[in-house]
Formats: sequence, C-alpha cells, structure tokens
Amino acid sequence: MSKVKLLFDGDPGIDDALALVYALNHENVELVGITTVGGNIGLDKTTMNALRILEITNNKHIPVARGIEKPLFRDNKSEGEVHGKDGLGNSNLPTPKIKPISKHAVDFIIDTIMNNPKEITLVPVGPLTNIAIAVVKEPKLKDYVKDVIIMGGAVTTFGNITPESEFNIFTDPEAAKIVFESGLPITLVGLDVTMQTLLTSDHLKEIIKTRNHVT
Repeated sequence: MSKVKLLFDGDPGIDDALALVYALNHENVELVGITTVGGNIGLDKTTMNALRILEITNNKHIPVARGIEKPLFRDNKSEGEVHGKDGLGNSNLPTPKIKPISKHAVDFIIDTIMNNPKEITLVPVGPLTNIAIAVVKEPKLKDYVKDVIIMGGAVTTFGNITPESEFNIFTDPEAAKIVFESGLPITLVGLDVTMQTLLTSDHLKEIIKTRNHVT
C-alpha cells in the first residue's frame, strides 16, 4: 500500500499534538509538512508546539510553516485554560532548536498541493483561516488536492462552545463558509466522531504500564 501524503494544518494544542504523534508513527502516512494557525492558543505557541513535537520524535526534517494569527474578521477565541499556558497541558517541554521555514503557511499549502497534483491529503484540524485564504488565492486547489479531511463542526451532537457550535468553526465561521463553498473534496469529521474517541484513565494506566517513551 502506498503511503498517504498528508499535509497537516492545525493549532497544537494537546489534541492536535496527539494527532501529530499518531500520524508520525503510522506506517501508511508520510507527513509532508505542518502549517500552523492561531486557535486554541496564539500562533507563536502553536508553531512552537509543532516544532517541539517534531524535535522530540526525531522528525526534524519535516517543514513547519507559520500561518494566519487571527480569524478573518474576529478576535481570537483562545482556549488556554483548557490546553494550559503552553498549549500542551503545561508539560514544559524544552524550547526546540529547529525553526519554521520562511515560506508562509498559505503559500506552502498552495505550492505543496499544486506541485503534487492529486497526491496530497490536506487535514485541517484547527480554525480554517489558512485554508480559506489559500483557496481564495488559488481557486484551482480544488482540482489538484486529493482529499480534504476537516476536523470541525457538530452535526448530530451538541457543540463544545455553544449548544450548536464546535470550537474550530465557531472561531472563524467566515473562513469555514469560504472553505465549504470552495468546491474542495471535503470529508467533515465533527464532534459526532471525535468525542467518541476519548483518552480515559484506563488508557493512561495501560500506557504507563508499557513504559514506552518517545525518544
């Protein structure tokens, strides 16, 4: 089976950090890059956390590109009290030595997809600001990207911000509207799915029991 070439766009965040570790260790996934966006915490910290994850998992070769700091027309809706001051549960991981690339996240998304037609699976798991700007700047993205798998929304369940709203869509609804109306081949994975995959205390006990550590 050929590997899925995955371009990850997000705002790490505890949940996004776990998703990244999973992707990095999946035998059928090739992570071709990470683009960051302001969301759960500010852009400086989401970018720092993406670099931290890559450094502690010995994946320093994977590029990280900084993206948009705030929603298109609104203020940030940071959830720092949920994810901790550093965005990683106050884990206090060391400052990474690797740095983000100079190319902006929007341009990195466009160039990566356009240079690899029908090969890139784009996975946005934060507010959709970077993706909205990218499809406005390059409308042909819809014809070149393989898949777009979005973590967002609450279709048949309650939201986690308001009774009807999930955080990523709530944070930048105008960006979400642009993306959903862009013609991109979208699969939406909402709270209906993600809230069924919880890390319980029993799971943590099993992880501790195995004594496996990321090196």
